[in-house]
Amino acid sequence: MCEEFGEDSTHLFFMCSKSVTCWHRIGLWSPLMTVFDPDASFQTNVFAILQHLDQQQKQVFGVTLWSIWKHGNNKVWNNATETTQAICDDAGSLLTSWKNAQTIRHLTPRHSITQSDMKWLKPSPGRFKCNVDASFSHAQNRVGIGMCIRDDECHFVPAKTEWMTPLLDVDLGEALGLYQQCIGCVIYSWVLWILSLIPKL
Repeated sequence: MCEEFGEDSTHLFFMCSKSVTCWHRIGLWSPLMTVFDPDASFQTNVFAILQHLDQQQKQVFGVTLWSIWKHGNNKVWNNATETTQAICDDAGSLLTSWKNAQTIRHLTPRHSITQSDMKWLKPSPGRFKCNVDASFSHAQNRVGIGMCIRDDECHFVPAKTEWMTPLLDVDLGEALGLYQQCIGCVIYSWVLWILSLIPKL
C-alpha cells in the first residue's frame, strides 16, 4: 500500500505509514501497540489484539482491517489511491451497514425453504460459500471478476466485482480471480468473526 518492497500482511496492516495513520485516526494505535509484536505472525498479533480490546474497539478494529485490505487490493489492481480519511469512512460505513442488517435480520421473520425451492447447495454449518466467475473483454483489454458469498442459511453476505488489466487467457484469468477472491474471503471471514463477538441485539 505504501509501495515498499516485500510488503506482507503484518506490514500492510500494522507498519505501513498509511495504515498507521488510519489506526491513529480512529484512536486504536495506542491499544494496538500495547500488545503488537513485530516478530510475531499476523494471525498471532490479531488474536493478541482481540484479547486486549473491548467490544466497541473490536468492532472498529475488524472493519478497519477490511477497509485497509480493500485499499491495498485496489492499489495493486487498479492503481487507485485513497486517502486515510476515505479508508476510515469506508470502515465506518461497513460497521453501520452491518449493524443495520443485523437489526433487520432480527425483526424479519424467517421463512423455511422447501426442498423444491432448493437450487443452491448450502455450505456446512458455520461456513460460507463463495461463487466466483470471470468475464473477458478483448475490446477493453481487461478481465472482469465477480463473486458472491452466502452463509450456511443461504443469507447473502457480500458481493464484489473488479476489473484487471491486461486481458489474460481464460485459465489464468479465472485462477487469478479465484486467488484474489480467496484472499478477500479470508479477510472478510476475520471481520465477520470479530463482529460476531458483538453482544446479540
